[in-house]
Amino acid sequence: MGCFFMVEGTMAMLELVSRFKKKLNIFQRPSIEGDWITFDELDNEEKYYFTIVRNNHSYFGIVTKYLSLKNQNKSSSIVNAIEYLWGVELNADGSYCGYLQDPETCLVYSVTLTLISNGCKLMVKGQVGSTKHIRTQYWNRRVS
Repeated sequence: MGCFFMVEGTMAMLELVSRFKKKLNIFQRPSIEGDWITFDELDNEEKYYFTIVRNNHSYFGIVTKYLSLKNQNKSSSIVNAIEYLWGVELNADGSYCGYLQDPETCLVYSVTLTLISNGCKLMVKGQVGSTKHIRTQYWNRRVS
């Protein structure tokens, strides 16, 4: 009887821990999934609302809203709901790699996405081909 009680108590404790983990989600690694605000790396002005979604083991992203008022005429050329980020997969080191197309220039970058600040910021490093054309942006997680 003593052993059964111990096993039963342990099972109950494991069930409680499992519920706690699911409820608070604190034991899971933060994900790039969600809504982000992108910024212009030159003047730090907000540019887009960008949403990243997971599909099986890879991620893709779309621009959901163009924010920049500086170049109002460019906004008509930016198409919402087009995949500007695709083929993104999680690496063993916790970073994500894939492809990103700049909505304004149409250049396609090979990108590495790294969550920083406990998942509240996303460092986006991109490179066009084998050239030295490298850009780094920091996106903020959008809290609704």
